[in-house]
Amino acid sequence: MNVRAICYYSGEDVRLGDLVDVGHGHGQKARVVVIIQNGQALDGFNVQEWAFLQEGIMLQDETTFGLLHLPTLDEEYILVSRA
Repeated sequence: MNVRAICYYSGEDVRLGDLVDVGHGHGQKARVVVIIQNGQALDGFNVQEWAFLQEGIMLQDETTFGLLHLPTLDEEYILVSRA
C-alpha cells in the first residue's frame, strides 16, 4: 500500500510530535499527536479511534482547543520545531 505523506505548506513532511503554530506564525502552538493515513500515533493516542477520517492529522493543544483534525495543511500551519 502506497501512503501519501502529509506535508506542511513549505513542503516538509509532518512528523509525530512536531510543534505547529496554527496561526501564520502568531497563533497558538499545538503538537502533532496522530498521523491518520500513516497509522501513527504518539503514546496515549489510538490511531484507530480516528481512522474513519481517512486522512490528515490530529493536533493537540491543552489550553485552547483540545484536539483538532486537519485533513490538509495550508499556509496558516507552520512547523515550529521537531519533537
